[in-house]
Amino acid sequence: MEKTIEIARSFSWTVQVEAFAPRNFFCSEKMECLESEAEETSKKLFHFCRQQVEKDVAEYIIKHSPEIIDAEVNLRGLSTEPITEEMESIKDKLGL
Repeated sequence: MEKTIEIARSFSWTVQVEAFAPRNFFCSEKMECLESEAEETSKKLFHFCRQQVEKDVAEYIIKHSPEIIDAEVNLRGLSTEPITEEMESIKDKLGL
């Protein structure tokens, strides 16, 4: 009988709004799976966490501070590889 294991993955992103004013976004998920499915499960959990955080960051940036968009897009390289629809929206708003 194949062993069952628990996989936990997380993703975080800090947006530096101004000096000494960071905004932290974090997602963590875990799931049990068969040992043979561990690698694929890990990838799926990480992708899920990353999408959730990027969605939250995009919503925050659009709602609170459009000036942050340019700095974050350049810093994270999002203009060349948006992961989520929200980040694609930011790219479109900037005309990239």
